[in-house]
Amino acid sequence: MSEYRTKYPQKAVLYYAQNYADYGWAVLMAGGSCPVLNIADEELLAAIPKMIPIIKNDTDYQMLAGENGAIIYTNKKQTMHLSLPEGTYTVKYIHPLSGEVNTLVKKIKLSGSYTLEADKVGAYWLQRLR
Repeated sequence: MSEYRTKYPQKAVLYYAQNYADYGWAVLMAGGSCPVLNIADEELLAAIPKMIPIIKNDTDYQMLAGENGAIIYTNKKQTMHLSLPEGTYTVKYIHPLSGEVNTLVKKIKLSGSYTLEADKVGAYWLQRLR
């Protein structure tokens, strides 16, 4: 999916297979269109289309990023060293099944890098504040 997204960035990329709904986060993180996700947070829903996949083959996580922040998905507990634009962010956790969004850090000023301690499997949203 990510290869097709890279080759044809202006096209919609849809994934359909048996149990496709079980792979909503994988579809989203690979740049797929219309992933099946349970997310009620309006700000997050507005932010996602403005992000693109960041391909890093030397990491154990997937990342979407844009001017409004980044979403990092990990399937294990780990420490991640992230490179982000300078700015003020809110750090949130998104439960992968329920889509519930919980704030972990209300406001943090970053100057290009951030160490994220992922103590849960799921998605972490570094929402850039204006």
